[in-house]
Amino acid sequence: MCTALTDAANSGQGHQMQSPWTKNDMGTSQEDMGQEETSMEVTDHGGCTDRSRHTKHRRHYAERLWRIIISESAFLIWKLRCERVIGHSEEEGWKHSKTAIRGRWTHMINDRLHKEMDMTHRRFGRKALKRETVLGTWNGTLSDELALPEDWTACRGVLVGINTARTERDAG
Repeated sequence: MCTALTDAANSGQGHQMQSPWTKNDMGTSQEDMGQEETSMEVTDHGGCTDRSRHTKHRRHYAERLWRIIISESAFLIWKLRCERVIGHSEEEGWKHSKTAIRGRWTHMINDRLHKEMDMTHRRFGRKALKRETVLGTWNGTLSDELALPEDWTACRGVLVGINTARTERDAG
């Protein structure tokens, strides 16, 4: 699994994963990881701590977003590999286009957002996700977030904002 994730990151598939994370200002880029003032540290158990000089405090919503992005991306990488190896085994050198990968990743993350929005509905009773959890997790990642109401979990048409112009330029 680690090899598949590393290969995907090296081939540009992992590039898309950074977009909502960096848009949410979680500071996991190579430049941020080296700064002493404020940077995020990914712990062994998948959590994130904010490393500021002498204090460490956990950022639960950031950890949750990180786990969502990693698990959903790993699942997509697995599906893409299966399609390539099983579905196109006769075609030598066949691979998915970067545009197709980008589109599927964006669709997958938006689907996850909508599932979480649906899981806040009161019909789920005590098993429903707390609205605060969903709002906190996706805060800073949404498209046109300032135009949304304070509690956007019941709204339709909410999408994760991914700057495709930036990712196309950076991936090129």
